[in-house]
Amino acid sequence: MTIEQLSDEIRQRHNIRSLHIFAREEGWRVFAARGDAKFQASVEEGRGDTIHAALTNLNERLVAGPINRGELPPWGAAQ
Repeated sequence: MTIEQLSDEIRQRHNIRSLHIFAREEGWRVFAARGDAKFQASVEEGRGDTIHAALTNLNERLVAGPINRGELPPWGAAQ
């Protein structure tokens, strides 16, 4: 799956209104803002060594939600 396909799938699945990708010294970061958050986080962040990894991490965090997010590996942990 291409980066474009993955980002489009994430945007549609989670009602994402804006998606921002940033290059950082420690890797890539992706920020997403939901259109209608209600009981979910309105803004979420994903990180990874590649854009694809950051988008995958973002999707995992969006699926987990704010309560179950603590079960995900901490930032920088081997994935």
